[in-house]
Amino acid sequence: MQQTFAWLSFAVSISASAIFIYDTIKGKIKPQRISWPIWAALSATYFTAALRTDGAVLFTLAELIGPAAIFAISLKFGIGGGQLIRCRQLDHGGCRVHLSALDQGSAN
Repeated sequence: MQQTFAWLSFAVSISASAIFIYDTIKGKIKPQRISWPIWAALSATYFTAALRTDGAVLFTLAELIGPAAIFAISLKFGIGGGQLIRCRQLDHGGCRVHLSALDQGSAN
Protein backbone atom coordinates (compact mmCIF):
# COMPACT_ATOMS: atom_id res chain seq x y z
CA MET A 1 0.00 0.00 0.00
CA GLN A 2 2.82 2.40 0.86
CA GLN A 3 4.44 1.75 -2.53
CA THR A 4 1.14 2.58 -4.26
CA PHE A 5 0.99 5.96 -2.57
CA ALA A 6 4.64 6.58 -3.41
CA TRP A 7 3.95 6.04 -7.12
CA LEU A 8 0.76 8.11 -6.88
CA SER A 9 2.68 11.03 -5.34
CA PHE A 10 5.32 10.69 -8.06
CA ALA A 11 2.65 10.81 -10.79
CA VAL A 12 0.86 13.81 -9.26
CA SER A 13 4.10 15.77 -8.87
CA ILE A 14 5.28 15.03 -12.41
CA SER A 15 1.82 15.87 -13.78
CA ALA A 16 1.83 19.25 -12.03
CA SER A 17 5.24 20.06 -13.51
CA ALA A 18 4.16 18.86 -16.96
CA ILE A 19 1.12 21.17 -16.89
CA PHE A 20 3.34 24.08 -15.85
CA ILE A 21 5.82 23.30 -18.64
CA TYR A 22 3.02 22.99 -21.21
CA ASP A 23 1.58 26.38 -20.19
CA THR A 24 5.06 27.90 -20.32
CA ILE A 25 5.66 26.68 -23.87
CA LYS A 26 2.23 27.96 -24.91
CA GLY A 27 3.13 31.41 -23.51
CA LYS A 28 0.55 31.47 -20.70
CA ILE A 29 3.22 31.47 -17.98
CA LYS A 30 6.61 33.21 -17.85
CA PRO A 31 8.73 31.59 -15.11
CA GLN A 32 11.50 33.58 -13.44
CA ARG A 33 14.86 32.17 -14.52
CA ILE A 34 16.56 32.75 -11.19
CA SER A 35 14.01 31.04 -8.93
CA TRP A 36 13.89 27.63 -10.60
CA PRO A 37 17.55 26.65 -10.12
CA ILE A 38 17.11 27.52 -6.45
CA TRP A 39 14.10 25.19 -6.23
CA ALA A 40 16.04 22.49 -8.10
CA ALA A 41 19.00 22.80 -5.72
CA LEU A 42 16.69 22.61 -2.73
CA SER A 43 14.99 19.55 -4.22
CA ALA A 44 18.39 17.94 -4.82
CA THR A 45 19.10 18.39 -1.12
CA TYR A 46 15.79 16.74 -0.21
CA PHE A 47 16.43 13.91 -2.64
CA THR A 48 19.92 13.27 -1.27
CA ALA A 49 18.55 13.22 2.27
CA ALA A 50 15.78 10.80 1.23
CA LEU A 51 18.33 8.46 -0.34
CA ARG A 52 20.48 8.44 2.79
CA THR A 53 17.61 7.91 5.22
CA ASP A 54 15.35 5.64 3.15
CA GLY A 55 12.80 8.44 2.96
CA ALA A 56 10.26 9.28 0.28
CA VAL A 57 12.63 8.73 -2.63
CA LEU A 58 10.03 8.62 -5.43
CA PHE A 59 8.32 11.84 -4.35
CA THR A 60 11.56 13.75 -3.83
CA LEU A 61 12.82 12.48 -7.21
CA ALA A 62 9.70 13.88 -8.87
CA GLU A 63 10.19 17.12 -6.96
CA LEU A 64 13.74 17.26 -8.34
CA ILE A 65 12.81 16.44 -11.95
CA GLY A 66 10.04 19.06 -12.08
CA PRO A 67 12.00 22.18 -11.07
CA ALA A 68 15.04 21.09 -13.09
CA ALA A 69 12.90 20.69 -16.21
CA ILE A 70 11.13 24.01 -15.58
CA PHE A 71 14.48 25.75 -15.17
CA ALA A 72 15.68 24.29 -18.47
CA ILE A 73 12.53 25.47 -20.24
CA SER A 74 12.70 28.90 -18.55
CA LEU A 75 16.02 29.61 -20.24
CA LYS A 76 14.12 29.94 -23.50
CA PHE A 77 10.62 30.94 -22.39
CA GLY A 78 11.17 32.59 -19.00
CA ILE A 79 11.75 36.12 -17.86
CA GLY A 80 14.46 37.76 -15.80
CA GLY A 81 18.07 38.24 -16.57
CA GLY A 82 17.69 41.30 -18.80
CA GLN A 83 20.68 40.99 -21.09
CA LEU A 84 21.03 37.33 -20.21
CA ILE A 85 24.77 37.26 -19.60
CA ARG A 86 27.16 40.18 -19.57
CA CYS A 87 30.88 39.50 -19.36
CA ARG A 88 33.33 41.81 -17.68
CA GLN A 89 37.10 41.51 -17.71
CA LEU A 90 39.47 42.16 -14.84
CA ASP A 91 43.24 42.15 -14.90
CA HIS A 92 44.66 40.15 -12.03
CA GLY A 93 48.33 39.31 -11.66
CA GLY A 94 49.10 39.59 -15.37
CA CYS A 95 46.30 37.28 -16.52
CA ARG A 96 42.76 38.01 -17.52
CA VAL A 97 39.90 36.69 -15.44
CA HIS A 98 36.48 36.63 -17.06
CA LEU A 99 33.48 37.01 -14.79
CA SER A 100 29.97 36.24 -15.97
CA ALA A 101 26.95 37.32 -14.02
CA LEU A 102 23.26 37.63 -14.57
CA ASP A 103 22.45 41.24 -15.21
CA GLN A 104 18.94 42.46 -14.47
CA GLY A 105 19.10 45.07 -17.23
CA SER A 106 21.03 47.65 -15.25
CA ALA A 107 22.71 50.51 -17.06
CA ASN A 108 26.18 49.47 -15.80
